[in-house]
Amino acid sequence: MASITENLKKILAAVYGRDVRQAIHDSILDCHNDIEACKSYTDEHVEEMETKMAGITGRCEALLLKTRKDIRNVQAIFSVEITVAVVDGKLWEAQTSGDACVFAEGVRTQCTTLDVKPGERYIVHTSMVSRSGSGRGKYPIIYAINGSTSNFVMVSAVEIEEEGDCDYIVTVPDGVKYMLISANESGEGIWIRKINVLTE
Repeated sequence: MASITENLKKILAAVYGRDVRQAIHDSILDCHNDIEACKSYTDEHVEEMETKMAGITGRCEALLLKTRKDIRNVQAIFSVEITVAVVDGKLWEAQTSGDACVFAEGVRTQCTTLDVKPGERYIVHTSMVSRSGSGRGKYPIIYAINGSTSNFVMVSAVEIEEEGDCDYIVTVPDGVKYMLISANESGEGIWIRKINVLTE
């Protein structure tokens, strides 16, 4: 980079007209070169920063879009409450996959049946019936096919997670037409919401 002090000294020290003109010329040329170098450096780094900012902006926009989508999904989770017909004093009893699921008399128990489709998601609240090894209360949620008013065939089931009231977030598996739910009436019983997951 040109030194202004050095250039001024050269101009003042020049005696002959030719030397004076040369000193002025060299000083102006040095200043010009410095300006061009500074401009080139600035342009290069401005372009670099614009590229970085474009990347950051793109990521921010994607994150904002995902955040908005997540917020809508959270809102949608609690948007559809299912009204179910609860049968008092009975529960669904089944042992293993392929067994018949039948109404069983229960003391202060409840049960209900929902028509469902594979891939649907639900939040299911049930109060515990029993943690025994039998089908009686072992499976608060049973997935089944071939329904009639009192007899189904179990495809799979969700076992009790822990003592007391539980909330299960479930996805209906393939090949299932019905979701059978049992609960203990002395607790909060049965409470169901359908999860609507938005994709746009």
